[in-house]
Amino acid sequence: MTADAAPDADLVAAALADAGEHFGGRPALEPLPGGASRDSWLIGTDRQRYVLKRDPLHERTPLTSRHAEYRAALAAAAAGVPVPRPVCFEPAGGRFGSAGMISEFVTGTSSPNRIQALDPVGSGGDDLVRDIGRAAGRLARAALPADDATRGGDPVDAVLAELAGGLDFLAPDRPVLAAAYRWLELHRPVVSRTVLVHGDFRLGNFLIGDRGLSGVIDWEFAAPGCPGQDLGFFCLRPWRFERDTLRAGGLGGLTALLDGYAETAPEALDAATVAYWEIVGQLRWGLYCLLQESTYRLGGHRHLERFAIGRRIAEVEWDLLDLLEETR
Repeated sequence: MTADAAPDADLVAAALADAGEHFGGRPALEPLPGGASRDSWLIGTDRQRYVLKRDPLHERTPLTSRHAEYRAALAAAAAGVPVPRPVCFEPAGGRFGSAGMISEFVTGTSSPNRIQALDPVGSGGDDLVRDIGRAAGRLARAALPADDATRGGDPVDAVLAELAGGLDFLAPDRPVLAAAYRWLELHRPVVSRTVLVHGDFRLGNFLIGDRGLSGVIDWEFAAPGCPGQDLGFFCLRPWRFERDTLRAGGLGGLTALLDGYAETAPEALDAATVAYWEIVGQLRWGLYCLLQESTYRLGGHRHLERFAIGRRIAEVEWDLLDLLEETR
């Protein structure tokens, strides 16, 4: 199978059949646009549609695990989070050519511009923001995979250790990132429990249909973490898509987001906690930008779109300075 070859339709059909799916006819596969990091295909059958998401065939060392993503989606679905139903997983070298997972197709748009166009003046988005908050609250109730649930220690320690390692490796000479990290050390919150965190909770990873939020997608960064991480990430300025005054994803206010979260989560969150995780999210996003640039330069991937993400580190530093000023 070459780097740009389509998945084998007969092997995809066999994987669906083994998963207990009932479909008619040989599946038709067509590539799905969008998404800078994974290879996605729409699977059409006589009865139903699915989405196959797999690692690019030419990628030597994927940065994330499709198996972990599949397990996270299963856990989220079991907790009542609106998630496209996970159907099956295949490891590297399996029937999809590379490691991949199939989910049921869900209608809705993930385009931030189209979602914002549903409320062009930014005055009525709080209903959708509450929906998103409720989804995050349900996720906070999800059962962690067994190997993650047995991990002990303070989850904030793990977050800070991860960030410290990333800074040492990718940004030893960036004082703004170092100042943000020091602020996080000095203002760490008390966290009572570890929860499943989506890790990329933002516009672009939500499917919005006629009745509101129809699916949370792209679970490749899901991992054990702290309550508030996803809400903080959702509120980051880059994910407001130029509607900076609407803190909750460029859609509405923070109060609506926190109210929706409190309806379904084990415990409520306050604005200060979200602000802390905004800074964490911004710092993590900056490290991801630097990683994509570095990986391209080292030959780990050849995606120009992912390489260009590295240029956004200047925006990250600007936004971190703004966030640190707001918290003084």
